[in-house]
Amino acid sequence: MLYYSDMIGKRKTSQFKTEIEAVVRISVDHTQPFTEQQILDEFALNVSEDFSGVMSSDSEHLQPTTVTVMSEKVVKSNGIVSDETIL
Repeated sequence: MLYYSDMIGKRKTSQFKTEIEAVVRISVDHTQPFTEQQILDEFALNVSEDFSGVMSSDSEHLQPTTVTVMSEKVVKSNGIVSDETIL
């Protein structure tokens, strides 16, 4: 999925760019048993295109029910000032 801002470049109001890495736990319901690999393959193919689209899965077998952020960290940012430099 391509967002509008990606098509035209950085928005004019943006001065800084930050990347956040998050680990999420996603619960999925299904009506038949799978091996672990089958579930992961189905998830990769039909569910996990992007974070915002997880709950609108195209999968015929897996229906995501919840998404929980387990941990997150800033990977890099040119807009975060370290605590030591704030007066």
